[in-house]
Amino acid sequence: MKLRGKLINQQSRLENVRMGCDLKIASTLSTVLRNDNYITILDGGYGVDTVCNGKLTRFHHDLDLIILQKDIQVDEARKIVLRNTGEAGWVENKTSPGWLWFTKDDPTKPNLPRQINIHLVNLSKKSSSTHILKACSSKGKPYGLEVTESYVRTPDDIVYKLKTLVPEEYAATKLRLIPKYAPDWKIRDCDEYDLGLLFQYPNFNIEKCYSILESYYAAINDGYSNLDKSHPATSFELFSQFESKFPHVLKKDQKDFIKSFPKV
Repeated sequence: MKLRGKLINQQSRLENVRMGCDLKIASTLSTVLRNDNYITILDGGYGVDTVCNGKLTRFHHDLDLIILQKDIQVDEARKIVLRNTGEAGWVENKTSPGWLWFTKDDPTKPNLPRQINIHLVNLSKKSSSTHILKACSSKGKPYGLEVTESYVRTPDDIVYKLKTLVPEEYAATKLRLIPKYAPDWKIRDCDEYDLGLLFQYPNFNIEKCYSILESYYAAINDGYSNLDKSHPATSFELFSQFESKFPHVLKKDQKDFIKSFPKV
């Protein structure tokens, strides 16, 4: 599948170094935060490339992380992050509850600063599996996050071992966020590319992806009864709209699943 943007072999040396620095930050924060009983998961485009390819295939503008703990302390997490990026110049921006957002001037993109976006999530007290983490919604309802450990090689041939979500988790997250950020479904080329990688990943389980979305709705919205502007579509509507807009990223059996699933 082609990306209508720059692939990794088209990056400048400076851009490749920049992405290597991002992964180094992710690895450092993961190690340091683990010592304070936090769990760090690589999210966003970096996470997709890591779990699907084990290497970077396109330029990633921002570093997305999920940080989990049973009783997360926002101020403590903020200080740990700022102390351990290994780089000066990061500035914290105002964020909504549950998020930390840091920016820094980026010489590779003068008009677009570098970003570290961190989603802070509380773990359920009942979390016991190393691969299925029970996160808590803002309403205190648990929902699962399936994680794995993946290796990623930087353009400079440095290898990092990081926790990632499984492909079905990444796909479910991207699908549910499309209506929020692109209600007309005119998504960015990079998101279309990432979803193509995920759905074409060997043994990708579309039924599992659907189930993840259903579990998320149950925890966040009490089912479909409280759909709002941030979550304006049911799981089936998300899948149907995606199949209609981007059929080229789906395999035949995935299209058949979407077309045959009962409309609820």
